[in-house]
Amino acid sequence: MRTTYQGIYPVEFLSGLSYEHSRRRWETVYLSPKSCDVTFVAEESSKIVGFMICGDDRDNDPTYKGEVIGIYVLQSKQRQGIGKQLMLATVNEFRNRGFDSMIVWVLADNPARHFYEHLEGEHIQTRDTTVGGKRFQECGYGWKNLDTIFKNSMGDNARSNP
Repeated sequence: MRTTYQGIYPVEFLSGLSYEHSRRRWETVYLSPKSCDVTFVAEESSKIVGFMICGDDRDNDPTYKGEVIGIYVLQSKQRQGIGKQLMLATVNEFRNRGFDSMIVWVLADNPARHFYEHLEGEHIQTRDTTVGGKRFQECGYGWKNLDTIFKNSMGDNARSNP
C-alpha cells in the first residue's frame, strides 16, 4: 500500500501503517459479515501478490447487486494480467449468485482507475471519503451487465472459470 498510494495519501498516514493496522482493518472492514464473504488471492511462488474482496453492494443500490470492496496487486506485479484474473473470478462469483451487475469505488487520484475504464466500467458517480485526516474523491465505476466487462479485453474468456 505504501508504494501504490505514495503521492496520493499523506506521508504521515502511509508511514504509520503497520501489520497491526492492516490486521484491524481486515477484521473490522473486510471480514465483517456485512462487508463481504469472498476473498480471492493471487499467489506467485507461494507469496501473495494480489487480492480482491467482493460481496453484496454495501450501499444497497438497486442498480448494482455486487461490489468489489477491495483490490490490490503489488506494484511490481501490475500490468501482468493479475487484476484481470481477480476480476474474472469476481464476475464468475457474482454470476453464480445470480447477480447481473456490480460496482467498484476507486480514488479519483489513483492512476489504476483506468483499469476499470479499460474493462468497460461506466463512471457513474463521485463521492468524498476521508483517509488519514485528508479528504479525497472516489469514483464509482459500474457494470449494469456483467457480460460486457471483458468484451474488449478478454473476449469469450469471461465466461470460463479462472
